Parts: sequence; C-alpha cells; structure tokens
Amino acid sequence: MAAYLFDHGVDSAKYGDEVLDVVKQDYHYSGDCPNSEQASKTILVIPNYYTLSQKDLDHVVACVNSGSKLL
Repeated sequence: MAAYLFDHGVDSAKYGDEVLDVVKQDYHYSGDCPNSEQASKTILVIPNYYTLSQKDLDHVVACVNSGSKLL
C-alpha cells in the first residue's frame, strides 16, 4: 500500500517498521508477542493533519480506497 500511495502522490510512513529492532536491543525483547510484531509490520500512517484541503483529503481517500482493492 505504501508503494501504491507513493506512486499516486500520497506520502505515508511505515511507522512501526523499526520498533522490533529497538525493543530487541534496548529492552531485551525475546519474541513473545507475535500479535504486536504483526501489528508493528502493518501500521501505515497516511496524511491526517488538520490543514489538508478538501481536494487533498479526497485524493488521499480515493487512493487508499483504490489501493485497498488491489490487496
């Protein structure tokens, strides 16, 4: 989805990608929370700030909707 959005001019961030590395290194995480691991790999932050114009918001929504149909 991130690549699809990028290709359609919508910025996004894979927010949880680095979480596992940090918790393994800093907190000695041993892999006993598989659901949290899966969630950290699937979080995607899309533009959501209050200054988005209606046109930009409509574009983001349309791209998320069309991209989700491809999954």
